[in-house]
Amino acid sequence: IKEILMSLAIGDKIKSLEHDRKNKEKEHIDKVKELSRFNAERNKLSMSYKIRDELERLYSTYEKTEIPKINDKTKEIFDCIIRKKDVFRKIFIDEEYKLNVNREFSDDNILKQLSYGERQLLRLSLILALAKVSGDQGPFVMDSPMGNLDPIHRQKLINNIPEYVNQLFLLVTSSEFTPDLHDLCSKHISAIYNMKTVANGMTKIIQES
Repeated sequence: IKEILMSLAIGDKIKSLEHDRKNKEKEHIDKVKELSRFNAERNKLSMSYKIRDELERLYSTYEKTEIPKINDKTKEIFDCIIRKKDVFRKIFIDEEYKLNVNREFSDDNILKQLSYGERQLLRLSLILALAKVSGDQGPFVMDSPMGNLDPIHRQKLINNIPEYVNQLFLLVTSSEFTPDLHDLCSKHISAIYNMKTVANGMTKIIQES
């Protein structure tokens, strides 16, 4: 009986040890998984730091090299299409990415003092400069750009804008597209399309001959 009891006790001890072993193995596997997740998150964090550093480097490079190009190109285009170009000494994007316009002998930003037409030409100059500096060869779309411009600025715009874009889509209303504007654009036009309202409120696009 004593031997049987000792045998049972040993068996129970073995079962207990086996149970402990399985628990330890499970704990070990859980720790390995946790460590693996930790390493994965650490790698992600490390990669995010590298990406951040690279973006900051690119941003710094862009800020130092590309923004001056955009400033110069904006001023160049604006001088071509504005009537009183000698009045504006400098056009530039500042460190807060705000557009500044300086008159001769003054560093004050006179952007808000520009007329609506002048601001429209300035915005267009900046957009054209961005496209030119970026090297984008896509088409350029202008929606009703002539409405607030006097005849001189219209002519300057039409005469100069083809130098800065490869293809221009000009969207104008019938009231804007006057015979005078048609004559100004005629040498640059390859096709004219009219949008006509037909039955059921649908719109049909018709190419003029």
